[in-house]
Amino acid sequence: MLAVRERMLNLRLPKLGLDQFIDAALLLFLFLLFTFDHAEVGLSALYYVSYFLFVGFTLVKVLVRIRVDGTVKVSGITLWYVAFSLLSVSTALWSDYPHVLYETIVRMLQIIMLLFSISQTYGTRDGMNRLLKIIVWAATFDVVYMFVNTPFDDWFSGFFGMALTGQNASAIGMIMTVTTMITAYFAYYCKQRKYYLFLVLQLAAAVLTSSRKTVISICIGFMLLIFLKDKSVKLLFRMLFCLAAVAILFYAIMNIPQLYLAIGQRFESMFNYLTETDVDNSMYMRRLFIRYAKEFFLEHPLLGNGPSSFSLRIIEITGERDYAHNNYYEVLVSFGLVGFALYYGMYVYITAKLIKAVFVSENSIAKLFLTIMVVTYICEYGMVLYYSVYAMVFLSAAFLFICTYDNSLRQQPPPTLNRNNRYKVRERTI
Repeated sequence: MLAVRERMLNLRLPKLGLDQFIDAALLLFLFLLFTFDHAEVGLSALYYVSYFLFVGFTLVKVLVRIRVDGTVKVSGITLWYVAFSLLSVSTALWSDYPHVLYETIVRMLQIIMLLFSISQTYGTRDGMNRLLKIIVWAATFDVVYMFVNTPFDDWFSGFFGMALTGQNASAIGMIMTVTTMITAYFAYYCKQRKYYLFLVLQLAAAVLTSSRKTVISICIGFMLLIFLKDKSVKLLFRMLFCLAAVAILFYAIMNIPQLYLAIGQRFESMFNYLTETDVDNSMYMRRLFIRYAKEFFLEHPLLGNGPSSFSLRIIEITGERDYAHNNYYEVLVSFGLVGFALYYGMYVYITAKLIKAVFVSENSIAKLFLTIMVVTYICEYGMVLYYSVYAMVFLSAAFLFICTYDNSLRQQPPPTLNRNNRYKVRERTI
């Protein structure tokens, strides 16, 4: 604010705390993460600069906290991923392919520091709200970047964003699936109308990726959000409206030439494959990979054969290195039943907590994260995410919400007796 005092022009700037720098660094990091493929180490210097800025600012905050009260908090999800990473390292003792462990472990170390850093700043009600908005803004910048830098003729090619970002259709689709759920929460649940514009942009990008599971996951996610929001008589009309919107979307996909070329023909080939009237190469290969994954898993059922073992085994059969296109079987092949139980134990824990928060206290953010978990389960049937940075960011947000929600319950006063000697329980919100 400008002010004139004693014939002097004073410029008053807002005070910027450490959290604002952390938010800015995280926004830059997530934008670069969503927009570019960082599967290989050293791909982008700017990506790593933003990563170390975020982690560095967070470590400064931790050091200040240590100096003030002498405590350091490590979230449960960080410890969980540390345990999973240690299991990955230990597979070198029995894996047939220990030489490929380095790449996976480097990613896992990045994820560990990222989970630790996120939990230090966003484990509060205000922090959770900021984290969700940062994710939405980063995804929106990503979408705008792809639309601006992709020639219009390539929008409907069926490969939207892939050549520009280096991400495959499944990765772009997964990011758009989760971020559209968060954006819909702010627009529909919180009545913040500007987010509808962001939602339209994200939905357009999701459809143009040509990923079938992305479109299906988004439709299921939207219907679940609507169902969970209100169980009154209006629910029937909302569900009918949602089903009508889905029908209109699929009609447009199958009848508008540009959309048909982008994704409609892939749905048509999927329907033909399911009815055994035609062969869909993509679905055929996925089923073939799952069949081989079952065989590889049975060779090392307890502890697996180490990270990336599926991709190296499949070379011997097909001559090309590929992954299982299914996180469940990829984890089983790599880490066996022990690793599967450890990894998906966190998923089950988060889902159970969210179900309780949704149906006991009708918490609106719990409804959002329960929807995110449902679409994650769906997406993981068609892609591998156990060492995905963006997937762990989404999962950490759900876990931190659970921690915040549980803390709010502990701080609430016990229920009181009303005049009829019945317990009156105060509404549980965060």
